[in-house]
Amino acid sequence: MKRLLMLIITLSLLVIAYFQYENYTRYRPPFDHTYAVNDSIDPNYYDPLLLDQYIKNSYEIGAFARRMWFQKGIDVEYPDDSEESLQASTHYNHLIASTKRMEKLLIYSGQLKQQGFNNTAIQKIIEMGLAPDNYFFHENDKYLYLKLGDQSNAVYEIQKILIEKGYTIPLDGNFGQETENAIKTLQRDFNLYPSGIIDKETITTLKTK
Repeated sequence: MKRLLMLIITLSLLVIAYFQYENYTRYRPPFDHTYAVNDSIDPNYYDPLLLDQYIKNSYEIGAFARRMWFQKGIDVEYPDDSEESLQASTHYNHLIASTKRMEKLLIYSGQLKQQGFNNTAIQKIIEMGLAPDNYFFHENDKYLYLKLGDQSNAVYEIQKILIEKGYTIPLDGNFGQETENAIKTLQRDFNLYPSGIIDKETITTLKTK
């Protein structure tokens, strides 16, 4: 009789322990699914909709994982073979991947701003796939390789810069002898080859020095 009583007590304790463990695991997900917003992102990104979506996704990653665990017992990190579990895990992983893509852009934007680029420049760099070092020449492409005999608005703008730097030349949009001489003088003054042609080194000097 005592043995039977002890067996019943033991079985009862095992059942109680099992249900306590079930409740414990049900309300304690096996992983912390919180996705922290990266401290290095640009909080003033040129596309506020993307920034807003990144913040929403960062919250939704953890919220979705907890929802699946508490409501359906699905571990999105290690799903079982059921269709519902696999679909939840796929959605979770896609959510993380898209968030990381946005995060990469936001961090890159922050790095570019530390280098002195503004939102207008950053938008062009990102959307056109430009290397930051090439952005200056992309923006000043119309001036490159202007030379004697050229006539354009770009020549006019170069002449304005030269006049502002103290050179006495016509402001007429014609790359004449006086303009060429001014360019050669500038090139000599900055230890550049005095070709009289506006190459990359010359336009950099004109625009930044």
